[in-house]
Amino acid sequence: MPCYAASKIYAITVPKSNLMYVGSTTKQYLCQRFSHHMWMYRNGYCSTLRELMNTPGAKIELIEEWPCTCVSELRQREQHWIDVMEEHGRQLVNQVRAFKRA
Repeated sequence: MPCYAASKIYAITVPKSNLMYVGSTTKQYLCQRFSHHMWMYRNGYCSTLRELMNTPGAKIELIEEWPCTCVSELRQREQHWIDVMEEHGRQLVNQVRAFKRA
């Protein structure tokens, strides 16, 4: 069972690029989430991040810690940051919205 009290919002970026992926995790360490993204990429599952993960220097960065109580709260906050980054001109590779608005 995920521990939403330890939730985090993160970005995967590459040097000298405007490309970015915004995601969320309940994992204790961001390196655990990044390792899972790398595993998915290497095994052909990660088409969303292909352009980022194929670039030397890709890294994961904490945007914020976001303690919450459920997945919908976490997805809403992730969507907030997707919107903020788009407003600031970042080119997001996220293929789907984190949270569908009513």
